[in-house]
Amino acid sequence: MSPERAKLAALRLILKPRNVPYPAAPAPTPAPQPSPGPTIPRYEPDPAVGTSSSASDNGVSATMTVASAWPEKYQVALALTSSTNAPVRSWTATWRSPGASAVDSAWGMSCTVSSPATSSASITCRGEDWGLANLSPGARVDVGLIVSAVRAPAAPRLALAATR
Repeated sequence: MSPERAKLAALRLILKPRNVPYPAAPAPTPAPQPSPGPTIPRYEPDPAVGTSSSASDNGVSATMTVASAWPEKYQVALALTSSTNAPVRSWTATWRSPGASAVDSAWGMSCTVSSPATSSASITCRGEDWGLANLSPGARVDVGLIVSAVRAPAAPRLALAATR
């Protein structure tokens, strides 16, 4: 017998196939289903965006426009133009904003909320820094602010007071 055959004969007991029971395969698990995520509130565009109001006093005219709005905030752009040759010493713009609670930021002016978070809340802004200094005769100045409010005013009515 050859050495290879002798090895095979010795290993035959080990290499002999036997009926070995294997455990059953596990049942397939169903594919995971996405769980319902958080409900995302549907945002409807604020119809006040784009509304504007104009006023004039003592040779100064102003137009306020609700430039943008998002939940609990809105932005106002205020454009002022001086139409006479006398310098503007001060200007104050006011409008009602029911539900307004705070002015988050303002540029070119300082602004306050009177009767905050009520139906009679109003915004008052006074020109300062570059928002007043650059309102020279014949010039236009663009200032703005962001207001915390339930919503932007639907039909804002601007009032303006200017001194020369």
